[in-house]
Amino acid sequence: MELMDTSLDKFYRKVLDKNMMIPEDILGKIAVSIVRALEHLHSKLSVIHRDVKPSNVLINKEGHVKMCDFGISGYLVDSVAKTLDAGCKPYMAPERINPELNQKGYNVKSDVWSLGITMIEMAILRFPYGSWGTPFQQLKQVVEEPSPQLPADRFSPEFVDFTAQCLRKNPAERMSYLELMIHHIRMVMLQSFQPIPKESNANTLQHVASMPVSGIPPQPLNEIGQVSWF
Repeated sequence: MELMDTSLDKFYRKVLDKNMMIPEDILGKIAVSIVRALEHLHSKLSVIHRDVKPSNVLINKEGHVKMCDFGISGYLVDSVAKTLDAGCKPYMAPERINPELNQKGYNVKSDVWSLGITMIEMAILRFPYGSWGTPFQQLKQVVEEPSPQLPADRFSPEFVDFTAQCLRKNPAERMSYLELMIHHIRMVMLQSFQPIPKESNANTLQHVASMPVSGIPPQPLNEIGQVSWF
C-alpha cells in the first residue's frame, strides 16, 4: 500500500493558514484525478463510493491523487444503490437527502454532486454551506435553495461551469464522469489557447475511457508560490 503525505482537507487548511489560494490548474488536476478514480470504480467494478469529500482524498509531494475510505462503498445493482444513510450528510446529494416517493435508489450522479461540493470547498477554502443546527435546515438548504456557486470574478468561466455541472439539482442533468473529463480537457485547451479538436464527442470519450487510471501526469504539490506545504 502506497504511503501518501496528507489529505485534501489538511492540505487546504495549510494553504488557508498561509493566507494563500490553491491555483486553479492544481484544482483542475485534483478534480479530474478524482473523476477518473470514481469512473474506474463505476465502469470496472460496478461500485459507488458514497463518501466523496476532502478528507477521503489523499495527495503526496509528487502530485499523485488517491481516493481512500471505501468502507461504505457499495455495489450497484442495475446501476442503482439503495442505502440512503451511507456517507457524510453534508456532502450528500439532494436525491439522497430527500428522495422522491417513487425513487428506487440513486446512482453515481450522487458522487458527482459530492465532487462538486468538494471542489468548491477546495477552491474557496471553506465548506460552501453555512452550519446546520438541525437535519431540517440541511434539507431546506441543500434541496430547496440554489446550489453553491464559485465566484465568477475569482475563477475562470470553465471552472465555474465544471462545478455547476456537478451541482445540478436534477441528477439526470449532471454530467457523467466521462463528460466531466471531456469538460476538463476543453478547459485546459481554452486556458492554454490551443485549438479544440473537431472530432466528435463520441470519439473523444472513447479515447479518454481507454486511458489508464494512473495516466494523468502528476504535478508537484509540495510547493505553490515557493511555499512548502509538507
